[in-house]
Amino acid sequence: MHGLVDGDGRAPAEANRGWLTERGVLALNLVGFPGAGRTTLVERTLAENGARAPVAVLVGNPVPEWDAERLTAAGGEVARIDTEEGTPPDAETLGRGLRALDPTRGSVVLVDSVCDPGRPAPPDLGEHARVVLTAATEGDDGPVKYPHLFRGADLVLVNKMDLLPYLSFDPAVFTERLRGVSPEAEILPISVTETLGLAVWYDWLSERVHTPVGEGV
Repeated sequence: MHGLVDGDGRAPAEANRGWLTERGVLALNLVGFPGAGRTTLVERTLAENGARAPVAVLVGNPVPEWDAERLTAAGGEVARIDTEEGTPPDAETLGRGLRALDPTRGSVVLVDSVCDPGRPAPPDLGEHARVVLTAATEGDDGPVKYPHLFRGADLVLVNKMDLLPYLSFDPAVFTERLRGVSPEAEILPISVTETLGLAVWYDWLSERVHTPVGEGV
């Protein structure tokens, strides 16, 4: 069995992507280091974006039970996938998780991928876009120190920007360093505690939800 399609010869990631696109499901690999604010961002997205498009989350087994309970209480569908601590899932693991989750047509699936700085970059899972969550508190040299995390990102969310007056983080320096690693990545400053930039994040999601194959114009 490869991904979600059996016997068609496609690689697991491509099989996942095709299965998702046919159902009009937008899958995003949300990648970030511990402490960047992933759980709070996902929690708010579940609670506040549902009116635009249903949101479901796939989280790795090492996620604490109380985190999973928080996400479920926020109003979204949450399912676990088998991962080791600090290790992102692979395409076959994601395929099994998606099949078990069976996301609603026209929905968004967030794959919550914690990334250990010392481990390789997350592989292609078959997602439609990779979203990297970093934080101003981590410094403006992240793209230089951890290029594997930022390389290939479609969107970089810079969290905790409400703390900017108290930090040495330089947005212009961060942007320049990111451009050296991932020239095409969009950058969005946010604060998940102060709601800064979250409306733009929700717009970004809504604009990318696919029309299921055979149901569009």
